[in-house]
Amino acid sequence: MAKGPPCPANEKTPMKRVVGYFESSGKPRRRCHTVEPEDIPIGVYTHINYAHAHIDPESFRIFLARLRDVSLYRDVTGLKKRNKNLKVFISIGGWAFTGPGLTRETFSRLATDPDKQRVFFSSLVFFMSTYDFDGVDIDWEYPGAPNRGGRPEDFENMPVFIANLRKASQSSGTGRTGVSVVLPVAYWYLQHFDIKNIAPYVDFFNVMSYDLHGTWDKTSKWAGPYLNSHTNLTEITEHLGLLWRDDIDPAKVNMGLAFYTRHLTAASLDCMEPGCIYDIAEIMDLAEQPGPAAVLDPEAAAKILQRGRQWVTYDDETTWHLKLTRARELCLGGVTVWAVSQDVSSGRFSRELQAATGYSSPGSAEYDMGNGEMLQTAVGETLTDQCRWSGCGKECPNGYLAVPRREGSRMKGVMRDPTGCIGGQTSVFCCPADRNMPWCIWSDFNNGRCGKENQSQCPSGWSEIGSHSLACRSNSHWQVACCAATGDFTDLSIRNYAACSWQGTPPKCSFDKGTDSACNNADGRQYLMDSYGGSGGAQCSGADDSESPRAYCCDVDSQSHADWGDSAGLAQASPARRQSSDFATATGTQFTIDGETGYFAGSNSYWISFLTNDADVDLVMDHFSSSGLKIFRVWGFNDVNSESNQVWYQLLSASGSRINTGANGLQRLDAVVASAEKYGVKLIINFVNYWDDYGGMNAYVKAFGGTKAGWYTNDKAQTQYRAYIAALVSRYKDSKAVFAWELANEPRCQGCQTDVIYNWAKATSEYVKSLDPNHMVTLGDEGFGIAGGTSYPFQFSEGVDFAKNLAIETLDFGTFHMYPESWSVDSTNFPIEWIKAHGAACVAAGKPCLLEEYGMTTNHCGTEAPWQKASRTTEGVAGDQFWQWGDQLSSGQTHNDGHTIYYNSADFKCLVTDHVAAIKSGN
Repeated sequence: MAKGPPCPANEKTPMKRVVGYFESSGKPRRRCHTVEPEDIPIGVYTHINYAHAHIDPESFRIFLARLRDVSLYRDVTGLKKRNKNLKVFISIGGWAFTGPGLTRETFSRLATDPDKQRVFFSSLVFFMSTYDFDGVDIDWEYPGAPNRGGRPEDFENMPVFIANLRKASQSSGTGRTGVSVVLPVAYWYLQHFDIKNIAPYVDFFNVMSYDLHGTWDKTSKWAGPYLNSHTNLTEITEHLGLLWRDDIDPAKVNMGLAFYTRHLTAASLDCMEPGCIYDIAEIMDLAEQPGPAAVLDPEAAAKILQRGRQWVTYDDETTWHLKLTRARELCLGGVTVWAVSQDVSSGRFSRELQAATGYSSPGSAEYDMGNGEMLQTAVGETLTDQCRWSGCGKECPNGYLAVPRREGSRMKGVMRDPTGCIGGQTSVFCCPADRNMPWCIWSDFNNGRCGKENQSQCPSGWSEIGSHSLACRSNSHWQVACCAATGDFTDLSIRNYAACSWQGTPPKCSFDKGTDSACNNADGRQYLMDSYGGSGGAQCSGADDSESPRAYCCDVDSQSHADWGDSAGLAQASPARRQSSDFATATGTQFTIDGETGYFAGSNSYWISFLTNDADVDLVMDHFSSSGLKIFRVWGFNDVNSESNQVWYQLLSASGSRINTGANGLQRLDAVVASAEKYGVKLIINFVNYWDDYGGMNAYVKAFGGTKAGWYTNDKAQTQYRAYIAALVSRYKDSKAVFAWELANEPRCQGCQTDVIYNWAKATSEYVKSLDPNHMVTLGDEGFGIAGGTSYPFQFSEGVDFAKNLAIETLDFGTFHMYPESWSVDSTNFPIEWIKAHGAACVAAGKPCLLEEYGMTTNHCGTEAPWQKASRTTEGVAGDQFWQWGDQLSSGQTHNDGHTIYYNSADFKCLVTDHVAAIKSGN
């Protein structure tokens, strides 16, 4: 066997690369010891490979292996924010990809066809840019192997494919140029890789030097049905010799290590029954059971554990040191771990591996949190004993407790603050568990009046820790969170808050002479920072009443407070509120638009997106805006199955779909968005229609097969649906005119369990948020399936559960529609019950509700005006939009479907002019 070049074995020499795979399949499979991306310790790995994405066997575009992957993409690539040296690759393929099924020969077909490669490379570049991947890992298992869908010509085609991949990534201009290839160790599979001609085009090889033995050995005349370790250093060394025979540079080779084992059940001394895979955390659970201690096999560099007839081999810090010593002797460039997702949430085994690799990313540090818990952070993040806000949607970290809210003699939950959070989330005020808990309250609510003479402040001797204006009757009022000491002051975790405070009295509290003079009026205080919204609800304004920053000042002479620090990813102060020029948001159970929080009215127009005269679009937007309406819901779809000369947005076809960006395509929607920006109108843009108008879900069914009820789980339909979402969102994600993205118009699934729409809505909204975290996302449903009544709309027969869907974290608000005539219910009592039921559900969820569609075909004013009053006076309902807007265009009057309310008509005065006036007056 060929030998690699000799290297001096120096255990102090860190490995250059440490690659950890994160399995998308690992999270849902494991019932315990679940590892989230944020659990991966900082500084241990140079690369994280996300496994896996797939290639569509028809279009040859990259696509998701699982719909839930999108949120995990965001979480894994988000680790780079904490470690600037980390690279994240997307691994494409895997064992299942080349198993029985439609994708079995996809790699072979791709490698032999340059045209298919160009399509794949284009989609890959877009995919990596969208999800922030730095490179691609090709996991082809295995070229040339007839039992894995391989073809003889794969040997010659694969090097050309990898060379073209490298060229495409380098010429893309994105800087996302990393390329790695997975290699087997067994000669049976490795013989079909022309590794010598692949090597020049890859950064490194990830060698699967694990899974050497398993139950498949039972039928092998070479291995036999014996108890053998799945990882064995002697065999690994021999297998690597196959690489040296082709003069592969060892610096490009990563030795494969495992965070799992394959356990075997010994039926007798010389016979076995099939076993299963154990994650390393589960091995440790097994080791804690009564029985003999694990035994080291030094030649195999593996630990052996026996429990009854259970026979398990595994790696730990001791065996990793042995294997890494050999890796250094062979001049290997690094190691690869399958899989970091099989660690435990504390990162114990990753850190044990780190002790063996010697690698620690520059810019990372480690802190002892006590009780054996270690926290790794980026340099510059320091842990202190201070209390802190957890950050939106997060609870207190290990070693901290949520601070109780105490007002009078009663406990009222814990201290929470919704400022700056979306989707009903809050931040929790957390203090070190080993310190005296401060006494904290929310002060000056005053039944919604919030404050005394427009000012809120903490009682004497108390320290302000935050403020918010949620539930206050005016945005210029706020309530304040205050804490008081309960023990030795020098040992208090709120000493920073006691030594520092926001300068000035809102609203006239800005500073305009620079930071040096910001705290001059506070004797003995020095400037620490300034913020527009660091205090929370208390805001400052300048001479022109525009928002201005407020200074945070601290005692110069006080020795009682520690330095403020960015506390390991936790919020440093109250979350900053978005400025008035930013995107629309949900603030508790209300909406915030252009800095104003409250109730907003609007309407719908399905036809405006298809107008071909831009002057008509501007006319409508001008009328809409001048009427005092704010939220305009428009169709963002127009799906066809064959091209036409009319306006269409997307052609759906099994032979290849296409998105129309031309003059009779999305340029029509461009005009709507541009006009909305011009006139200050906010748009709800939806992606698909449940009904057949303008294509709808049935257009996908015609193209890709299946049924309308099956559309939500139809992989081909969902892949193209997401492609359309990506095109639309990327086109308008920076526009402040977009109020929210809507997943569908009135999604239903008759005869389905409610989980069908719930799972689809959850996965799709997570996908949209991964593309555009700034805009809100909503479902667009009619509000069916809700407690509060017995008539048809309250029931679950349409496969919709309003409250369950509303609880989805990535849906920012709820929608409901109301058509008593169509639903065969009365138009007087039912609407009030319907509105109140949804308001109550939204209050319970901490999110706003929007009465998104409603209408009658007769007696508009007499019937619908009471609905509007009920809507604007029901807590939890933050706006309404009548169906539909009507206007006089250059081509004539717009369509009247019986529900239309025309601009400047008598019904318009009642349902728009009077309604807007009532909103402004608070009635």
